[in-house]
Order: sequence, then structure tokens, then C-alpha cells
Amino acid sequence: MSYQVLSRKYRPQCFEDVTGQKHVTHTLQNAIRINRVAHGYLFTGPRGVGKTTVARILAKSLNCVDYRENNPCNACINCQEITEGRSLDVLEIDGASNRGINDIRELREVVKYPPTSGRFRIYIIDEVHMLTREAFNALLKTLEEPPSHVIFIMATTDPHKIPQTILSRTQRFDFNRLTLHEICNHLQSVLGLEDIGFEENTLDVIAQKGDGSMRDSLSLLDQVIAYSDDRITISTVRNVLGIVPDTFFCELMNHFLNSDDGGVLQAVNTLVESGTAIGDFIKGFNSFLRGCLLVLAGKSQLTNLNPHTVEWLESDQFAYTSRDILRMMELVLQFEARMRFMEQPHIALEALFLKLVALDSSVLISQLLSGQHGPAPMTKKIKSARPTGSKVEAPSARIAKPIAPEIQTPEPISQPAESAESPAQAPAPDQTQKKEPASMTIESITENWPRILEAIADKNLKTAHYLENGQPTRIEKGNLVLTLQATNGFELRTLEKDVQLIKEVIQTIMGFTLNLLFVSNVTPGKKVRQKIQTTDLDHPLTVDVIELFNGEILR
Repeated sequence: MSYQVLSRKYRPQCFEDVTGQKHVTHTLQNAIRINRVAHGYLFTGPRGVGKTTVARILAKSLNCVDYRENNPCNACINCQEITEGRSLDVLEIDGASNRGINDIRELREVVKYPPTSGRFRIYIIDEVHMLTREAFNALLKTLEEPPSHVIFIMATTDPHKIPQTILSRTQRFDFNRLTLHEICNHLQSVLGLEDIGFEENTLDVIAQKGDGSMRDSLSLLDQVIAYSDDRITISTVRNVLGIVPDTFFCELMNHFLNSDDGGVLQAVNTLVESGTAIGDFIKGFNSFLRGCLLVLAGKSQLTNLNPHTVEWLESDQFAYTSRDILRMMELVLQFEARMRFMEQPHIALEALFLKLVALDSSVLISQLLSGQHGPAPMTKKIKSARPTGSKVEAPSARIAKPIAPEIQTPEPISQPAESAESPAQAPAPDQTQKKEPASMTIESITENWPRILEAIADKNLKTAHYLENGQPTRIEKGNLVLTLQATNGFELRTLEKDVQLIKEVIQTIMGFTLNLLFVSNVTPGKKVRQKIQTTDLDHPLTVDVIELFNGEILR
């Protein structure tokens, strides 16, 4: 007899042998015991978690000659025929290759015939979501009112593709993904039966690669056994399965912290030249980033990282925070989703890691608004301020540069001018007292408007730039009306913030004080008048953040 793979050799033959699906097996056993077996079942869940296996065990239990203790005997002729796949009363149908309406019509004809040796004629339809819409419609009536000797058991990995009319006619059981602990225990029992030794943590690596599927994990174990000699080692598992060790990812994170572009490119090229698949590497890096998040959250026991890696992540040498790791993970997950469409994944991988090198620290908006200039959440410096390849500084010495410039307090008007060449500087107190005020007319203000703009530019260049788009038009009830050509709301809010500065400059140059009234030409022929109001949204740091990120405040 030819060799039988582990996933078939050690397939569970009774309900108690099924791993991780107690909620399903217990319900089915009770249904058989109290004679409440439904005519239609739908088993859903990921691949390799036991859907078809439980369907076969249920079929054996219903047709077993010597059913006892809520399990099939696996010794009678009916159980043996079902186990070997040659029973005439249990038909397994592949939904992918029998998906048309004609196949379902044939099924509707044969369900009329009674079973040959068992009590029920059972139809197991695997990957039922592959049936066409017409085939589902043809199955509806038979599925709703089948003959008393017929039971349908359908299995699928995509329950969302099943029509609601089918779901309402069946009892649905959702199979869970298997945990690493459950897979490791089963793999250990299989190796014990096969009399094969293994090193510690090897089964954890295989189970993690299996991604919650027992069948995939057993297939990987079969592959590793074929490569190994007498004992399975951790290095063998990594070589066969293409698993990148945690130490390599730690080395990459060190390059990120040190902004070492050359080191990152060298590490990536070394990895690719060693034969590791880029897809496997990206999946491993995402798992490593997830482990970093768990360690930073204080849940290191939930990770599969080795103790040395966990110790490094918990030390001061690791200067990233959860927000930084989340931003990295978002970029890597986007790369993984687009990778199958890439013609040059190697170059794209290098570009991705150079982006991660250039990633700046995460700063909360609340910290910017509160004016905190202490260390950023991630203690790494801004990349442009540090040469490539330099060492990571001590956490206490790394101070994040604020995004917004510091707001300078306007100098008192009475302060003497530093340069006599600047006409916008305030004269000395004694000179101010001797100066006669100019006539309060729009002509005098228009004549001195260039001097006013120049003086404002010395104190706040942005405010002067916005005022250049406008012109004083008239004086109305003690208010100086400034008409701004096609000015948006953001520029108006900026001028509102600096209205006191504008009034002080006008008083210094003209010798009198006026309130300000802005008029914005939003559309031709229509003027919108907006009076000056001071709100919390006009905070200088808020304005700088909005300008930096090209944002907008929704009122």
C-alpha cells in the first residue's frame, strides 16, 4: 500500500477525537441521542478545521449498526464502508465540479431511492458555495421537504456566498479556527505515535505557520519529517518552511531606529538572496509587528516571540510606541495586499522599508495644541535633523521638534526701534508723545498702507501676506473696512487671530485707533461681511496644524 499522509492517516473517527469543536460535536451527539436530527446541516468555517470530518462521523453515527456511547463503533460494515469512501448510502459531492443545474436535477431524482443497508441516505456537499444561483434554486424544494430517509450535510468556507433561502432551511454550525495550543498538542501526539523526536518550540513554529488549520499543520509536519533525519530541529523547520527568525526582524528595527538606509537595503538583499519568498517574509514581519504590539500592551504571554526578543522590546533600547507600530503595520499590510499585482516585488520591498526608515514619530494633536515641547511619544528624532547611519541617542536626550513654530509675543509698541532704516518700527516713547496724529481719512490710510504692511510683515509675515490681497476701502462708524479679494475662510480666521497686531501697527504709524471690519468677495457681485470674533478654534497652534495638514474645520 502506498504511503498515507498524516492528515488522512490520523483523521478523527469519532466525536471525541475532533479537536477544538466541542460546541458542534456535543450538539450533534445530543441530537442523535434524543432523536432530533435535522434533515439539513450547514457546516461553515476556515479550511482544515474538521467540517468534512465531522460530517463523515455524523453519517457513520446515523447508519452505525452498533451505535453506543454517542459514537459510531467503527467496526460494523456500514462504518467501514463510510470510512473507506465506498458506501452507497453516503455520497460525497464536490460542489466545485458539480455546480450546475443539471447536476442538481440528477440529485433530485436519486434522493427518491431508499438506502441500501443503513437507515439514512446522506449527501455531503463540500464547497457548496460554488453552486450556481440556478442550482441553489433547484435545490430549495428538495432541501426544504426531502424524503424522510434523506439528510443533507453541506460544508463551505464562504458562508456569505450562500443564499439566505438555503440558510433558512438548514441548521448552521460555525467551526472555530484552532488555537496554537490545540494544534501543538495534536502534533505532539502524532509525533509520539510515529516515534519521532523533536526540539522544543519546533511545534509552535509549525502551528503558527499552519494559521489555525489542522490539515495545513499536519501537511507541514509531513514535509519537515521528510527533510529531517531522526530528530526535528528548529533550524530544519525554518529552512524547510522559509520562516525568518526573530533576530532578523530585531536587526531591521534597529536599522529603522538608527535611520540606517544602507543597513536596511543590505538586510533585505541578504534575505532575498538566501531564497526566502518575499510573501513569507512579509507575513512573518506582520506577525512580528503584532508581537511587538502585544508586548507593548503588556501581553507578552500571547506572543510566540523568543524570550530574548521580548526582553529587548521591553527595554529602553526599543524606542517605538504602539502608535508607531500601528503605522508600520498599516504600510506593511497594504504592501501585502498589493503584492500579487507587482511585477518587481523586490524593488517594491526595498521601497517599503526605506519608507519605514523615514517614518517620523507619532505626535498627538492634543499635545500640539497644549504647546508641549517635551519628548514625543516615540523618542526618535526627526529624520531630517540626523545624518544617516548615526547611532540612536539615549531616550532622555531625544527631544522631538514641534511641528508648529513657536508663537512669538508681539513687542510692546513703546519699545525703541532696533534699526532706524525700518519705517515700521515703533518710535521711542518721547517721540510718540510729540507726533501729531494724521487726519482720520481713508486717503491717509491708503497712502500709508504699504508702510503698514511692511511693519506687520516684520512681526508676522503670514498676516501681511493675507492683507496684501486686500485694500482699505472706507471708514464707517469708527470701523476701518478692509475688502479682501476672494479670501477663503481660513485666511479670515488667521486675520481674526492677529487683529490686535494690525490695530497696534495702524495706531503706531497713523496715530489713531480704529476697529477692523473685513469684507470678503466670495462671489462676483456678492459681499459677505464677517466681524472679528475670537474662539478656541483660532488658537495659534490650531491654525498651524490646519495649515500644515491642509485641513479644514467643519462648523
